[in-house]
Amino acid sequence: MALIDSIKLLDRAGLPLLTPQPTQSLSPFLLGGYVCFMRAETRPFIYLLGAICLWAITLFTKLQAQPFWTLSLVIPLLVCTLRQNWRRAGQIAVCLGGTVALYWCMQWLFAQQVRSSAVSGLTQVIALVFQKHTRVIVLAETLRFGIPTLLGLCWGLYRVFKYSGKLQSQREVVHLAFFILVGSWFAWYELLSLGWPRYMLPPAFLGRTL
Repeated sequence: MALIDSIKLLDRAGLPLLTPQPTQSLSPFLLGGYVCFMRAETRPFIYLLGAICLWAITLFTKLQAQPFWTLSLVIPLLVCTLRQNWRRAGQIAVCLGGTVALYWCMQWLFAQQVRSSAVSGLTQVIALVFQKHTRVIVLAETLRFGIPTLLGLCWGLYRVFKYSGKLQSQREVVHLAFFILVGSWFAWYELLSLGWPRYMLPPAFLGRTL
């Protein structure tokens, strides 16, 4: 399966999990959570618990992934709720609530052990950049090396509408969630990021699994 192949690729590449590089976002914890959630049809308790633990570690070790991961669960949760698919909606809600609760516990325990001070202003400098000049540069960089990712997202969107419309299986839910993860990350890079090419790595890498 594509997600498992990505995890194996990370292991072979030897990418560090606790470094300031954006490859940290691609840790096996993030991908492993989706794999566990996809397998929750067979043993719900074990695999949902595994997904919660892996995703909580991801949120704790990499702040950049938090908004995109949240969207990847909230939107499928809303879709399943609107379509009255209560079983899938319940599983997503359990994972979402459990992951956030465990993440807060990890944050609290860390704060008790390590004294740290928050750095203000980084959001305006890195995460939310509205300058026209920066957006033009990002567009130029996308034309240079982002076309394959964009085409992959278009293919993923086609598959979402064709195969994931009813969200009857766990695989369909995971495919929709993963598409939202990659798509929102790519959209942030295009519309709001500082435009450094290294911030394109996470959606480019994850997009290969769509």
